[in-house]
Amino acid sequence: MNNLVPTSPPRLPMPAGFHDPAVWRLLTDTLYPNAQTADSIIAALTYCKARGLDILRRPINIVSTWNSTLGKNTESFWLSINEIEITAARSGQWAGMDEPKWGPDITETFRGRRKTREGWRDSEIEITFPEFCSVTVHRLVGGMPRAFSEPVFWREAYGRAGGGSSLPNDMWTKRPRGQLHKVAKAASLRAAFPEEGDYAAEEMEDQATTELVPPPAPSPADNWRPPFPAGADTQGKQGVEGQDAGPPQQSEENVDRETGEVGPRDIDRGETEEPRVWCMRLLDFIRAETELEAVDEWVKANQAHITALSNEAPKLHTQLEAAINRHHMAIIERKEAEQGEQASEQEPPNEREQA
Repeated sequence: MNNLVPTSPPRLPMPAGFHDPAVWRLLTDTLYPNAQTADSIIAALTYCKARGLDILRRPINIVSTWNSTLGKNTESFWLSINEIEITAARSGQWAGMDEPKWGPDITETFRGRRKTREGWRDSEIEITFPEFCSVTVHRLVGGMPRAFSEPVFWREAYGRAGGGSSLPNDMWTKRPRGQLHKVAKAASLRAAFPEEGDYAAEEMEDQATTELVPPPAPSPADNWRPPFPAGADTQGKQGVEGQDAGPPQQSEENVDRETGEVGPRDIDRGETEEPRVWCMRLLDFIRAETELEAVDEWVKANQAHITALSNEAPKLHTQLEAAINRHHMAIIERKEAEQGEQASEQEPPNEREQA
């Protein structure tokens, strides 16, 4: 059986001194699709090396924000929830985390202006969200577990769409519980380990949204577009030679511009794009996920294309489903291994010796 292998070049040119094209393509096209320069990715690699972090687990986000003083977009690092969890675990004192506790659901209508490809448009959306979320983190203090929790309220934490709007951004619209859960975990981890971590990307959203995009200009003069490297094809279409002419399209519906996270979405196929190339693009995003829920969301968002593939190229469809299932199993095996390690660490020394 033929394996699905990358056929397109990386989105950004590989710098001198970097010797692994496959890893570079993964960094530029999958893990950090919003990075505007190779320098920002090299800086991220340097940071992770200094902290002893595996960059392939995406412990930090490269975020492009509008700097009103400089009059241009600048890039910076924001920690991911993964980085905060890793730092807490390395302390040797993290004793676990409870399931989230949710406040009552609230349904509210938000109105404001949202950035689209056609410019700024008035928008209205109704969202049902939990009033608050609280996650209890346990830390060993003097050898005994102690509980730490910081309730986080949705209205105070949600990320705005930018441009002075009070509308929730697309990630908080699509995942009102999931995003709040991440913020609550980060808040409780910082409460339990105040000496170990900084704010997570999700916690920074509300502080930075007014600078994420330039303020709206009067229509029709407003022609702002998300920044991409010069010459990039923002539609992510395949050229006539089967080469990727640019990054996948990164609209506000696809990317959380505050955190740099690429959310599950429908990956459109170009008119001349080979089915195998489209499968590799989908698998690149799926293989970057570490949660089963996120993998299933990618599959659900692209189910129409996957079903069409079963008629167009049944052998390739079988390979794609097998690759997705293998990633499912890898996630399950990793979680089981982590749970086993945690259980072993929490087991009293004398019981471990008897075992």
